Amino acid sequence: AEEAATSEPARRALGRYTLGEELGRGGSGLVVVAADAEIGRAVALKTLRDGAAADRRDVRRFLDEARLTGQLEHPGIIPVHDLGALADGQPFYTMRVVKRRSLREVLRPGEPRRDMTLARACGVLIDVCNAIGYAHARGVIHRDLKPDNVLLGEYGEVYVADWGIAKTVGEAEGGALPA
Repeated sequence: AEEAATSEPARRALGRYTLGEELGRGGSGLVVVAADAEIGRAVALKTLRDGAAADRRDVRRFLDEARLTGQLEHPGIIPVHDLGALADGQPFYTMRVVKRRSLREVLRPGEPRRDMTLARACGVLIDVCNAIGYAHARGVIHRDLKPDNVLLGEYGEVYVADWGIAKTVGEAEGGALPA
């Protein structure tokens, strides 16, 4: 039953988006690949795992995450493309699909590290610091920075992901970031 419930979003079409396979899931979110018919690209579409049954607090947190992440325009933060609602009213947002490995996967004991030289590891650390420094300059604290939330793209990209529990210093939830 859980398998059927969590895979249902992947069977729906949303006007411009046709949803496909699951890319991942977290505490409250489900991410699937979606074909964006208007632009002709694949995007990652995130929804709430509980779907329309999610409580208001979870929906508010989800929308806060989408807006906050979308306002953090930095090359080291996965860009948000769209925010909307499914036919049942459940919110979703879309972002770039990152074909990646997490830093945790790369640093796992026993894994060959041919592509993670000391110089590359220092570069990854600098990129993470730059993304977090940008967020801090905007008053945003990530609050869940760990190797699982550092994604390494196929072409040297480094992304800090999962801003779901981030907070804006001195700002109520859902507020816009300072300019």
